[in-house]
Amino acid sequence: MKLEDFEEHLDLEDKVNRQAVMRLRALCRYNLGEISEKEKRAKLNEALRLTIPHWDGKNVPKGVFTRTECGIICNIAVSYMQEENYQEALDIMRQMQKYFETTRMNEEEKCVSEGLLLSNLAQCLGRSGETEEALEMEEKEAKRYMKHDMAGRLYGSLYNIAYEMEVQHKDEEACKEKLVQAYYMADFVGDIRIRSHIRKHFEERYGEFKI
Repeated sequence: MKLEDFEEHLDLEDKVNRQAVMRLRALCRYNLGEISEKEKRAKLNEALRLTIPHWDGKNVPKGVFTRTECGIICNIAVSYMQEENYQEALDIMRQMQKYFETTRMNEEEKCVSEGLLLSNLAQCLGRSGETEEALEMEEKEAKRYMKHDMAGRLYGSLYNIAYEMEVQHKDEEACKEKLVQAYYMADFVGDIRIRSHIRKHFEERYGEFKI
């Protein structure tokens, strides 16, 4: 289904619907190479201001946010991480981390929104050299995904755990085991792109991957 077909079934006069579509368009156009990281971030900021008019692009205001709003804020932080502006990314992510720690919400809903944030926070910490905290965070998230039977998120955490273990030169067999687990979990949920990426990583570092 094309995005345009999806939009036909939505009331785009509704700000929440329009915001979700603006987010999808920005992410899709970026991943297709049609816009730059900076242009994507500008469009995400524009989408967020539909429902949070006083959003200044960096400081998370007080309030309770929807899943889409949480996702957009995380996407904005990730855009800074992709530009290797780790301090800007971490500032926003730390604010959202505090938001999830202090805001009461449904546990499964929190697992989805906070999980997205913390997975990217761990990745950003790893890239900026804070590998020990990154590993601790990923291990915590992996346990939570298992608790809530969220196979679609678990393999990403397993891969990130393996990567952080490799950076810290931890036990090679343990790293390989995490990668194999991540591979088969990605295969189970049908994520062919990530499955191929995990296999390539394994073979470049450890040799033949025996299925």
